[in-house]
Amino acid sequence: MTVTYAQLVAADLDLWTRSAASWRRLSRHVDDRADELDAQVTRLGQVWTGGIAAPAAEAACRTISAGLVTVPGVLLEVDQLLCRHAELVRALQQRVRVLLASLRGTPVRVSPDGEVSLDVVTVKPDPGEIAFAKWVAAQLAEILRRVRDSDDDTARLLTALAVGARDGWATSPAPAPPSGILAVAQWWAALTPAQRRWLLVTRPDLVGGLDGVPVAARDQANRQRLDTELDRLRAVLAAPHPPDGTERRIHTLEGLAARLDRQEPRAYLMGFDAAGDGRAVIAVGDPDAADSTATYVPGSGASIDSVEGELSRASALQLRATATAPEQRTSAILWLGYDPPDGLDALLETSARDAAPDLAAFQDGLAATHEGEPGRHTVVGHSYGSLALGLADRDGALAADEIVALGSPGMGVGSAAELRDPAHVWAATARNDLILAASSKGEVALDAVGGPALIAAGAATDALFRGNADLWHGVDPSSAQFGARVFDAGVGRDPLAAHSGYFDSASPALETMAHIVTGTETGPTPP
Repeated sequence: MTVTYAQLVAADLDLWTRSAASWRRLSRHVDDRADELDAQVTRLGQVWTGGIAAPAAEAACRTISAGLVTVPGVLLEVDQLLCRHAELVRALQQRVRVLLASLRGTPVRVSPDGEVSLDVVTVKPDPGEIAFAKWVAAQLAEILRRVRDSDDDTARLLTALAVGARDGWATSPAPAPPSGILAVAQWWAALTPAQRRWLLVTRPDLVGGLDGVPVAARDQANRQRLDTELDRLRAVLAAPHPPDGTERRIHTLEGLAARLDRQEPRAYLMGFDAAGDGRAVIAVGDPDAADSTATYVPGSGASIDSVEGELSRASALQLRATATAPEQRTSAILWLGYDPPDGLDALLETSARDAAPDLAAFQDGLAATHEGEPGRHTVVGHSYGSLALGLADRDGALAADEIVALGSPGMGVGSAAELRDPAHVWAATARNDLILAASSKGEVALDAVGGPALIAAGAATDALFRGNADLWHGVDPSSAQFGARVFDAGVGRDPLAAHSGYFDSASPALETMAHIVTGTETGPTPP
């Protein structure tokens, strides 16, 4: 289809996202009805026995149920396609606005139908003005080409799904994935649609956690895993003597499912594990299609039970980054892909060491599945999460253009020079953040030797003067001696609020992070 300039400018993309949300809700509705059918068939087999009619009826119901297995994923795929197209067109609409704004004060004009001309009174226009007009025309042509390509691709994929309905979206067994993230990406690309659908239906646990598999497929798999876990927990709760905490976990996961359904921009469940404290990796906006992506690593105390609050932080960063550079497509990811420590366990590096290789693999996976030109990647670690970030960057080549430490107790290194690219290390700590009062290991040793007076003096020096920048897990990244690019995080209402307030709308840190993520930063130059 040929999309015109006038159609691009006038497009109401909220209609697209509302339509996508309807398909998303329909997917969940069909999945719920399929679960009910399975339960009814099971009950039918218990109360209707004997003769030939009972097994025939059960077999017929099982056939219907089997036909519904692939439907929720296909409906979710429609939702994903519509959202992806809408996000691209929205960004390109903004590029047109930026381009038109650049014409103010020049004789270059763009008509309502997209024709570029010079509004001049002289016989011979200035050569520079002619060149600028040609450049504007080329920019508009490129924007329209991208819109048309996306429109054609979206229509082609939607048509394929519609045609596939005739065969019930056939599935076909697929080979096992190879080892290595790039090899996984190549393996997935070589699978047929039927093989991919078979894996999504039969092995969502494999697909959902496999770095190198595209985000859309992981989202489908993990939403299925989330639904399956909710079904399991509801059955446990209905049985006699359910374990303590079952009802609370159901409430948490129901809240997560509802948040995924209503989140705008669209959310993608890239990872899910209900074991223990639980893990979840959630992207706001599609990172595979994004120009800029931020991965947020939360700190101690974070778990699946606090996932909505942590997701709100990622969402706040995505919204501010989009407002900062609306002509870009920006994704922000909550990476709760590790088990952050609780309480005194935060004094140990164990959780951070365990997280580091997984975080590095996740970032490699983002790079492997990204479409088109390489995107810009930023990783933000808050509190203990900055330690996991530091160890990942220290121990290997973390796939990130920028790394940011917020309210850090130390990144496991003595200076930015020990990290992969010191010129692209950023740090901020609110001036009254309680983390600044944390003792260093050396101060604890002094306490053992000389009593509380020595450790109190050392901690006060850290908190008030920042001259002694030793914190528990290394040198304070926001101190001058660490060598990071330090930016302002303001002052919190109290030390606890200061430590948790970096993503608040009024925080200067959020504004700076938005510029870092989108590559529009104007902060301090590297030391």
